[in-house]
Amino acid sequence: MSDNQDVSKLKSDPKGKAVLSLILGIISLIAPSVGVLTEVLTSLAINVAIYAITLSIAIISAILGLIFGITGLRSTKKSHAIVGIVLSIIGLLVSLFVFFIFITALILST
Repeated sequence: MSDNQDVSKLKSDPKGKAVLSLILGIISLIAPSVGVLTEVLTSLAINVAIYAITLSIAIISAILGLIFGITGLRSTKKSHAIVGIVLSIIGLLVSLFVFFIFITALILST
């Protein structure tokens, strides 16, 4: 196949799935750090709620980022989709790591 035929198979990404994957991947990396940073500023009761909210946002955005990234691979913005997938995977792993540390700390503190 020639390069012309390869480019014609790519879709133009009118719904922005590749870019949305990139944005959600970035959010999935930032959200857990917000929970960690607020630990210094708040009491324990508020901190538990903030951790729950930020980790939920991080995990949901990572999963959605993976879905949109995989569907955006066939678009002309393939590089955005690949970076979004990588960031979403890293964000999901970081979120799960912070989640397990948080649960362990709660168990040990009681």
